[in-house]
Amino acid sequence: MKYQQLTTEDRYTLSALRMQKFSVAKIAKAMGRHRSTIYRELKRNSTKRRGGYTAFEADSNTRGRRRRSRRNRHYTEEHFKIVRDLLMKEWSPEQIVGHIRSKKLMKRKMSHETIYKYIWRDIGTMAATSGSNFANHQKYDESAIKPMIQGVSSPRSDI
Repeated sequence: MKYQQLTTEDRYTLSALRMQKFSVAKIAKAMGRHRSTIYRELKRNSTKRRGGYTAFEADSNTRGRRRRSRRNRHYTEEHFKIVRDLLMKEWSPEQIVGHIRSKKLMKRKMSHETIYKYIWRDIGTMAATSGSNFANHQKYDESAIKPMIQGVSSPRSDI
């Protein structure tokens, strides 16, 4: 079986089957999951306070762990300042990555995809507040990007 995280719907199904006193093996078979996935979910997300496993708390706990995760917090404000400065010089993300690597400006390698995510996430945030066409992915005037990049101030911790 290919690994796939449990969805909110899966958690409610698991909770309902547990309330009906189904065994973990039968739940796993009914859900098309491996027994170890079900055991792991129950171990991680069961609470003594509520008397066992509840889908709502399990889903809430899972979202909380993801939010607090250190994953993708590899770059500091200083790293993104280098990126912003080079973007203002109209360098492409690919050129910026090449420059950073050749000059060894960062210990950790940054990819051009990280830079694109950084640009578009902040443009999307600014567009949502300004009513710009960027939020709707409509055609845009490329000269409009530069002023928007100037407004990019801090890195997102979730990129």
